[in-house]
Amino acid sequence: KEDVTNHIVEIFPDSLRQIESYATVAMDLEVTLREKMKLLSSEQFENLLHPIFEEDEWKLVVMGGVLGAVIGFVQAFLINH
Repeated sequence: KEDVTNHIVEIFPDSLRQIESYATVAMDLEVTLREKMKLLSSEQFENLLHPIFEEDEWKLVVMGGVLGAVIGFVQAFLINH
């Protein structure tokens, strides 16, 4: 069970979608993954999540820039008035 879970964590982004329902029922995957993910360092966790968000990364950067600009303009307006 642990070896299989370690392998799934390694290939998580690609393979888990294909076997999610079976693995969840057959191996109590949710609990095992939760325990394994708690053991990951911040860098390992980021490396796990990065491929999942990679295609939308530009949207997050643009939205962060727009939100920062809007807040900056509001702040400048409030300071000057």
